Amino acid sequence: MLAVLQRNFKINWLIRVVRNFWTAQVLPQVYIFSRRNCDILLLCVIKWFKIMYLRILLALLTVIAFFSLIYLLSHKWDQEEVVYPTSYVHPVDDDRTIPLPYITLRAKLIRHTFPGTPNYESIEDGDMPEIRWILEAPSSEIRRLIESNYLTEDLYYPDKKGWIQLIAVGDEESPLPLLNKQVIVQGYLGTLISHIHTPATLEAKEIYEDIQQ
Repeated sequence: MLAVLQRNFKINWLIRVVRNFWTAQVLPQVYIFSRRNCDILLLCVIKWFKIMYLRILLALLTVIAFFSLIYLLSHKWDQEEVVYPTSYVHPVDDDRTIPLPYITLRAKLIRHTFPGTPNYESIEDGDMPEIRWILEAPSSEIRRLIESNYLTEDLYYPDKKGWIQLIAVGDEESPLPLLNKQVIVQGYLGTLISHIHTPATLEAKEIYEDIQQ
């Protein structure tokens, strides 16, 4: 009987030792190992989602850039590039007129000083003087230009002078021998973007004295 009790005591003692060892040593290590694996797995999942997000974002940006390029190219091809046959004048800003007509005009060539920068209002008040060549066209010539849809009625009538600013052939002083004479001018009729002092401007290609006057 004593032997049996001793054997049972040893077994119970062994069980307690094993249980204490498992509780104190094995279970904490298993917990730490499991938690570490979970953290690693979570980091891997987060990294995977980041990579997938960046790939999707890059794909979307590529698609947007591709279709934007197609749109820009098609839009550019659809628009005809306007090439003006002039160096200075641009079309009159009115849909009712023929843009940049090549005309022949009879007029008197004069010089006139206009107020320039900064306000284009008064030389006496400090604006810089700007001396320009002016074609003083008779009312019959202005009427002809209007009836040909080269100018609009409101540009010169009812109270405006028939003055058309001249862009000279060659240098600025080239028309000097024709000053205060009746001339015939051929060129492009339009307007200037800046420094314009008359409703219309004529960029001359040829100018000569009108000997019939």
